[in-house]
Amino acid sequence: VVIKVQHRGMDGLLAQDLSTLETIMSWIAYFEPEYDFRPLIREWNKEVAKEVDFENEAQNMQEVMEAYHKWNRAAGNIADVPNPPV
Repeated sequence: VVIKVQHRGMDGLLAQDLSTLETIMSWIAYFEPEYDFRPLIREWNKEVAKEVDFENEAQNMQEVMEAYHKWNRAAGNIADVPNPPV
């Protein structure tokens, strides 16, 4: 069971923090060019934004579940079993 809770305004705060991080990395790259991590930060910014997109998360979980069941059925490892009543 996975439960994720997102507080109101979290996406805006995250965007602001990521922008601040990119600004700091720009300053570091200016003064120490060998420590230019901006490409890494930009890529991370794209991925971390997906973490607060719960619809994207739900779709990913659904795809993994379907692939897992398809693979296991093809291998003869599992059978459909109804959930027991709670």
